[in-house]
Amino acid sequence: MDLLNVKERRRPPLMQGYDLTPILQEPTGKVRDYCLITEDEEVGPKGPIYTRVHHLITEDYKLTVYGEINNYGDLFDRKNDPLELNNLWGKNKELQLDLLDKLLHEAMQVKSRFPARQGAT
Repeated sequence: MDLLNVKERRRPPLMQGYDLTPILQEPTGKVRDYCLITEDEEVGPKGPIYTRVHHLITEDYKLTVYGEINNYGDLFDRKNDPLELNNLWGKNKELQLDLLDKLLHEAMQVKSRFPARQGAT
């Protein structure tokens, strides 16, 4: 939107995102410290389990939590374990809680504060 010079008042009210123009100007720069990805997914080796998945990805770590699976997740060291073979979930509680806190707050920021308005028919 910024690249197209679309004024703030003309932008879709529920559109989410960040201006990535600084990255185009300085490819080694950063706009954010982490990224949140939310998706619906089928998982499970013995048949599909349908679940909502949240990933928080930082430069160093990837945290994943599953909507229908309580007290379990995935935590991988992206630099030392790029193939994600060693799940650190439960092994470093302080790191895990820090990333969960970031995920929670980021997820709260992307949710709409108000219900979508319905037009009169």
